[in-house]
Amino acid sequence: MDPHACAWSARERQLYIDGKIELPTKYKIKTQDSADLRLELEELLETLPQKDLATWAIQNSKDFLKYIDIDDESLKESIIIEASKALEERIEAK
Repeated sequence: MDPHACAWSARERQLYIDGKIELPTKYKIKTQDSADLRLELEELLETLPQKDLATWAIQNSKDFLKYIDIDDESLKESIIIEASKALEERIEAK
C-alpha cells in the first residue's frame, strides 16, 4: 500500500515506511476484548486506504447516530447532519 495515499499523520506514515508499525497497537482506552480478534482486525485495517475505511464507517454509523448521547441537542443534530452529508457526498462521488 502506498503510505502517501492514506490519511495517516506524518509520524504514522514514517513508522509504516520504516516497518515499525506495532500490531496490535497499544491501548488508548482499557477494554476487555480478544487479543487475537484485535490483532486480526488491525492487520485487516492496515491493508485498507483510510478513505475506504472512513466510507465504511460513515455508512455503518447511520444506524447508531440516534444513540449519540450529549447534552447539547443542537450539537447532536449538527453532528448527524454533517455525517449524513459526508455520506451522501461520498456516494455521489463514486
